[in-house]
Amino acid sequence: MRASPQVGHPFVGVLDAPAGTAYAVFSALQSDYVPVTGLGLWHLGSPDTLLASGLIGTAQIAAFSLTVPSQSALTGAGLFFQAITNGHSTSLQLTDLLHGRVR
Repeated sequence: MRASPQVGHPFVGVLDAPAGTAYAVFSALQSDYVPVTGLGLWHLGSPDTLLASGLIGTAQIAAFSLTVPSQSALTGAGLFFQAITNGHSTSLQLTDLLHGRVR
């Protein structure tokens, strides 16, 4: 993963989880702190965007990416990423928040 997102370039991240885990990765331009009963805190503000979803394969990782538009007005803006997973225990889990500042 790049140290931080860059204008006009893809920002690439990787979600680590056991094989067979269902996942959905979301992004937003602002953070928030919304308690979700039984799961913890949803850290993404509105609107959020689904970047990737599926099942984790045998490599136990899933890559996701977001191309930052070539707009200099985005320089200094924050990008926030969070995922929800559903593993073999059949319980939903929220991941920690990943933050990157556009440079």
